[in-house]
Amino acid sequence: MIEIYTDGASTQVNKSTYIADGEIPLFEAGWALCVATGKGTIVRYGYLPVPSSNNRGELIAVIEALEFIASTSVNDTFKIYSDSQ
Repeated sequence: MIEIYTDGASTQVNKSTYIADGEIPLFEAGWALCVATGKGTIVRYGYLPVPSSNNRGELIAVIEALEFIASTSVNDTFKIYSDSQ
């Protein structure tokens, strides 16, 4: 079985910088995944443009995990672990 761990995160870019309506702070986000196989570990990560959110990071990580699985010719079961519902 291939195990894939995903995560997303975000941070506020500048507490004094806001989008045009003055109510929403600007955030930047990132994503990461770790693939654990019997042959080793693969780590991938990336960043999302401002404005973004941790939820987008979480979803992009899962999408990237699925794209990784689709790009391999491994005929095995897999399980994706995420700390997001």
